[in-house]
Amino acid sequence: MPYALVPKDYTLKKVTTQQRAAVDAQRSHENVMALIDNPEIIKQLIIVATGYLALKEAQDMWEWLDQQGINIKQETKDAYTRTRTVPGAPVGVSIEQVLDATLARFGIK
Repeated sequence: MPYALVPKDYTLKKVTTQQRAAVDAQRSHENVMALIDNPEIIKQLIIVATGYLALKEAQDMWEWLDQQGINIKQETKDAYTRTRTVPGAPVGVSIEQVLDATLARFGIK
């Protein structure tokens, strides 16, 4: 039998599989509610969403400009994929790598 930390007085007890599932569901619900009740989460979500949308639009912009017949210098396009280093960081990243990592992290790509 599995062990679980039962919310009533938070004692460690042997529980059945169904009781363990109930305890896990309760904890999951409490975690979600704590996240939603955090006033800072809205600001963080807005920052992440704005950054994601800006990067996605920048990526789509090159195709749209080509379709409009507007010629963009190759060095300008390369600036999007060029790796940049940040002081103190061991490696550099490009805007395209940031977008790809974001999409992968959220299971979009």
